[in-house]
Amino acid sequence: MTAPTSTRAPITGDESAHYRRCTPKEGGNDNPKGHALLSFYNVRFGIPEDVSVDTRNRHETMLLRDYDQTPPALTQDKKVVWLVDRAFIDARYWDGKKRTLGSTLITRMKSNLAIRSFEAMPFEENAINAGVVLDLRVELASSP
Repeated sequence: MTAPTSTRAPITGDESAHYRRCTPKEGGNDNPKGHALLSFYNVRFGIPEDVSVDTRNRHETMLLRDYDQTPPALTQDKKVVWLVDRAFIDARYWDGKKRTLGSTLITRMKSNLAIRSFEAMPFEENAINAGVVLDLRVELASSP
C-alpha cells in the first residue's frame, strides 16, 4: 500500500483518515469546526441509540434532514417525543413529523420565533409537576 501523495483532502468531498481536513476557505467542503455528531439518546433508558457523523460545513437542520432519509433512521419512528436543541427548530419539518408519525417536539425557544397565539393549558398540582408555573399550547407564526 502506498501513502497518499497529498496531505490535503481531495476537492471531491471524499474524506479519509489519511488526509487532513479541507475547509471551504481552502477549496473543500469539510466543516471548519470539525466533525458534526448528531447523537440520539433514549432519555427513558439513558443510553445512546444512534449517532450520525458528518464533516461537511452544513447547518444542523440540514444534517438532520439528511439523517432522516437514511434507513433505519430513528426520525421515522412513530409517536416519539423529541427533545432537541433549538438549533434543530424547523417548523415545517416537525409539523410533518407530527402530521405523519404523531411525533412531537420539546425545545427551548429561539429569540426570533414569533408566537401567533397561545392557550393556557390546565395542569395538576402534584409531585410530577413540581416547579411548573405555566403550560401553554402555542401556534408559531411560521407554522400551524
